[in-house]
Amino acid sequence: MRLPNAPTKITRCVAVILSTLICIPGANAQIGGPSFGLGAKKTVTLRSKLPPIFDARGKSVQIQTKDGVLTIAIERQLTQSDSTIKVGGTNTDLLIEGTISQNHPVALSRATENGALVTRMVGDVSVIFRISEPRSKQVVKSDIATSKVNEVISKVAAPAAAKPPVVIFGKTIKVPSQVNIPGTNQPLPTTAQPAAKPRFATVDEAQTYMVNEVARQIAAYLVNTTEVITVPLAVGGALTGPDKFAENGLWPRYREALGEMKPFADAKQEGYRQYDIGVANEGQAYDATDNKAAMKYLEDASIAYGKALDANPGEQAFLDSQGRIKAALEHYEDIGITTPLSTAGPLTTSLGEKPAEPAEGAMTNNDVIDMVTAHLDEKNILDTIQNAGAVNFDLGPKGQIALSKAGVSGNIIMAMKNKARNVTAAPIQRR
Repeated sequence: MRLPNAPTKITRCVAVILSTLICIPGANAQIGGPSFGLGAKKTVTLRSKLPPIFDARGKSVQIQTKDGVLTIAIERQLTQSDSTIKVGGTNTDLLIEGTISQNHPVALSRATENGALVTRMVGDVSVIFRISEPRSKQVVKSDIATSKVNEVISKVAAPAAAKPPVVIFGKTIKVPSQVNIPGTNQPLPTTAQPAAKPRFATVDEAQTYMVNEVARQIAAYLVNTTEVITVPLAVGGALTGPDKFAENGLWPRYREALGEMKPFADAKQEGYRQYDIGVANEGQAYDATDNKAAMKYLEDASIAYGKALDANPGEQAFLDSQGRIKAALEHYEDIGITTPLSTAGPLTTSLGEKPAEPAEGAMTNNDVIDMVTAHLDEKNILDTIQNAGAVNFDLGPKGQIALSKAGVSGNIIMAMKNKARNVTAAPIQRR
């Protein structure tokens, strides 16, 4: 018998068990079920290819934005996508007007997040634009193009807090400060991890991206453009296997594999499966060569994303996907549709002025939602919006999603957009 050594062996075993129990429970719930991954996220790249709503091949286009950077960016998007388009001249087939309604140039922002000092590049710009045919006096498209940057460029992890000692059988056991995830060589994530490599090396690079993105959105109504979108995939549990089809762009097979899975009993976990189904449908929509088929896949993606959002209302990826799909569906619905120029409100042309401060008592999204909730008829709501003395509407993707979820109709949202076009604007600034 070697009784003197027994406590040492027991101590060792208990120490391993305790260190595992102390460090792992917070992650175990995620390891077995779907999520957006532990540590590094799994992502796929979608190439959003939307057909133009108006065939501008061989047409002459005049661009009027009174901002040189934006004008050049729109011209470049048009001519690089279709060499037959002529920009400038007196015999104009199409007129693009643009005015900047919101402009926060990209700047560095520092804050403490989850115990880490984080530096971000932050900025956003919104452009109210209208594309029209001067000869027929018809509006091809009138809307707001927006772009923003909110990128972590550095993250300094806070020092890990020392774990209290554990005493077993009278001996002090040092608990490991970090334990690997069972079955892997990956450490459990801490509250502060080094940031991934940022997309932008400089503030100027981020600012250029923002302007080019707004220009791409405007040009997309006249020419074929491709937007590269990186989206996260839900991983974990039964979702891990099918993800390989998505990583290889095999969208039909991915849809089939997800459809064959048994739904998760937990509503939140099922939300992640629905999200992946949405990604599969969205990917197949962008690969479709027929507009009708593309719209069907986008509608299916919208339904799946909606179910995911209902299950996990706070998940940012679900909110982003809903806004993206809504914009794509609206794009297809606009194909071939024009409206009389006489019915469109004038765009602001005083681009040299500073953005006007919201007037006191200005009508907001909440005012519109309150009227809808009170069951006022649509005609009265539209009249109130049209005759409002001042408005301060949030009509970005998230704002529109919130309006739609509150029961605000598409007609009312469009009336809000038309009213918002009467705001004062400021030019895009570059650094």
